[in-house]
Amino acid sequence: MKRICTFLLTLLLLCLCPGCAAPQKQETIVTPPSRIGAETYRVKGPRTVSCLEDAYRQAEVVAHVRVGNWLGDTGDYPRGDLTYFEATAVQIYKGDLPESFVFVQEGTAKKTREGYPLFTCGDELLAFLFPFGPFERANDMPYWENAYANIGSPYSDLYAAYDEAGNVYYLARDLLFADRTDIPNYRNEDPALCDELLKELTARDPIFTELDLPFQKIFAEADMEQLFKRIAG
Repeated sequence: MKRICTFLLTLLLLCLCPGCAAPQKQETIVTPPSRIGAETYRVKGPRTVSCLEDAYRQAEVVAHVRVGNWLGDTGDYPRGDLTYFEATAVQIYKGDLPESFVFVQEGTAKKTREGYPLFTCGDELLAFLFPFGPFERANDMPYWENAYANIGSPYSDLYAAYDEAGNVYYLARDLLFADRTDIPNYRNEDPALCDELLKELTARDPIFTELDLPFQKIFAEADMEQLFKRIAG
């Protein structure tokens, strides 16, 4: 009897021990099979937006978004190379978004624009969004409701990074916004901050250490919010 009581007491203590709880099921993370395609290409021609103000006015929704799991791509469909991701809004500056939506990016795991890799789970961007579809498509072309794409992407892609205090900055790789944006560019004004942000960004997404195209513009979220308020009137 004494042995039975000792066994039961030991079992009870094991169940109550915080470190002995049953392991929690980890969320599955799905990333693209490849972020830089074996085939790359360049696109020539006029750009759809010329500056931040233009992007803001054209967009139905402007938001800081967080990329989630890779959903799939259009594969070998002949009319477009597109990849789909789960996404959620961190902050909305204009318009409305569903609690979760599908973020559409040009390119696939087989074929991407030169120098512009596919997104991956955990990437955060300032996006100038417009509803994507419905549109005429082949029966085998993937399609999701609540799909949005970024106007002017990839040239308008601004990646979010955080300083040590948790403040948000948006980093632009392209000179799209160089001429007509009257907010500070911390890329030139604060080299130490620039290094801090790049370190934080590359820790979350190491692929940026592999790219030759540097970030040309770094904007503070607070400055962006003031700019958006001025544009909205």
